[in-house]
Amino acid sequence: MSARFFSLMTIFALIFGILFLDMPQTRAAGYDRNNLCSDSAFINKNALTQAGIQSFLVAKGSFLRNYSEGGRSAAKIIYDAAQAYSINPITILTTIQKEEGLIYGTYAKRLIQIRMDWAMGYGYTDSAILSKYKGFAKQIDNGAWQLRRNYDYWAANGSAWNVGKTMSIDSTSVRFANRCTSALYRYTPHLGGNYSFWYYFTLWSGTKPTSEYSATFVSRTPTSPYTVQPGQTFNVSVSYKNTGTATWSKTGSYPVRLGTDLAKDRASAFFEGNRLTMTQSSVKPGATATFTGTFTALAQAGAYIENFLPVAENKTWFNDDDGMRWIINVAGEPVEQPSEDITPVDPVAGYDADLISQSPRNGAITLRRGQKINLWALYRNTGTRVFTNSTVNLNARNTNNAASVFVSANHLNLAQKNVGKRGYATFRATFVAPSQTGTYTEKFQPVLNGSPFGDIVTWTITVK
Repeated sequence: MSARFFSLMTIFALIFGILFLDMPQTRAAGYDRNNLCSDSAFINKNALTQAGIQSFLVAKGSFLRNYSEGGRSAAKIIYDAAQAYSINPITILTTIQKEEGLIYGTYAKRLIQIRMDWAMGYGYTDSAILSKYKGFAKQIDNGAWQLRRNYDYWAANGSAWNVGKTMSIDSTSVRFANRCTSALYRYTPHLGGNYSFWYYFTLWSGTKPTSEYSATFVSRTPTSPYTVQPGQTFNVSVSYKNTGTATWSKTGSYPVRLGTDLAKDRASAFFEGNRLTMTQSSVKPGATATFTGTFTALAQAGAYIENFLPVAENKTWFNDDDGMRWIINVAGEPVEQPSEDITPVDPVAGYDADLISQSPRNGAITLRRGQKINLWALYRNTGTRVFTNSTVNLNARNTNNAASVFVSANHLNLAQKNVGKRGYATFRATFVAPSQTGTYTEKFQPVLNGSPFGDIVTWTITVK
C-alpha cells in the first residue's frame, strides 16, 4: 500500500466554494442520485484534446485560459492529469467548477489565491488542512488520481462503497448503480455537491438536460459592442426563445425577468435596479419573449460590460449558458477585442470587495427550527477606500429586495473598526432559523451607507 494511498484512504475532499452559489435550485429532468453518469463517460480521457480544453476555458470566460504554472498552461495541466489517470477532462473541469467555481461564474472572473490553492478540494478536510497538496497543479494531479482510485479500487474492493451497495447520504438512501457514482460520492459525500457535478457534467458533455425553465438567446438591440456618449439615454431589448417546459409569465408567483449576472442581482451601472421586464403577458414553450429597459450611459469614458441571465423569480435562475452580455463603449473609446476580464464599474466610486471565504466553506447549512448559528464572510478590500464599521456592512440582497428571514438586523456587521486597501474584512452575524421548514437562499452584499458594491455571498439553508 503506497504512502500516498495510506494517508488519504479515509479522507474525503471537502466541498468548499460555490456548490450552492450558482447551482440550479430545482432538479432538472433526467437526474438520478443513484446513477450520476456512465462509467464510459467518466473515464473517457480523449473527450477533449489540450486545444479543446483551452477553447473550453476561453468560451466560459475563465481566467484559467491565461494561467500557467511551472511552464504549463492550465489546459496542459488538466490534459496531462486526464491522460495520466485515464479520466475524462470534463470530469476534472466539472470538479473544479463544483469545488471552487473557477470555470464559469463569479469566481472565474479573476484569480483568488485560496480558491486556486484548493481547486479540487483535495486534502482540505474538516479535521485538517494538508498543505502539501496546496497549489493548482497539485490539486489537479491529486484530485484526478483520487477520482480514478475511487473508480478502480473503492467501487469494487468489498467495502461499503461497492457498486450495488446502499448508503445514507445526507439522510437519504443512495444506491451506487455504477463505478462512476460510487467514485463521486466517495469524493464528495453530499447530495447537493453531486447534483452540481451531474448538472454541469451533463451540460458540458453536450447533452443539455431538459429543464422546466431554460432558454436560448435569440437577439439583442442595440448590438454589442455599442458606442454611446456620456449621459446618453437609450432603449435596450433582448429576445429569448422559451426552450423549457414551463410557460413564462410576466406576473404571478414566478414571473420571468432578465436579471443582472456575474454577480447575480448586482446593481446595474446603467439603470436603477437589476431587472429587465418581459413585454408579453405570457410566453409558451417554443415561443419567443422580449425583455426591455432604458439605459443611461455613465459620465466616465471607458468600456463597460453588462451581463444578464433569465430568472424565474422566487424559483430558479436559468442555466449559466443561457446568459448574454452587452459591451458598452462610452465616449467612443474603441473595443477591438472585447475581454471577459472587463469588470462593470461599481456605482460606489473607490469601493470594491472580493469574496474570499465564508462559513461553512460550501455555504450549505442544515438547521432545526429556532436553532442559532454564528456565521461569517471574509472579503478582501480591493478598492481604494478604507472600510469603516460605521459605514460598511454586509446587507441582505435577496430576490425582490426581500429582507433576511434569518438575521433580524438584515445585515452582518464588520468585525474590524477599519480595513484599509488590500486588507481583509470579516463580517459576522447570528442566524436564527425560522419556524417554517424548507430550503432558503440568503444573499448578502457589501454596502456603503446602503449602496451596494463588490461580490455577493450566498448561503443555502435547509430548515427541518
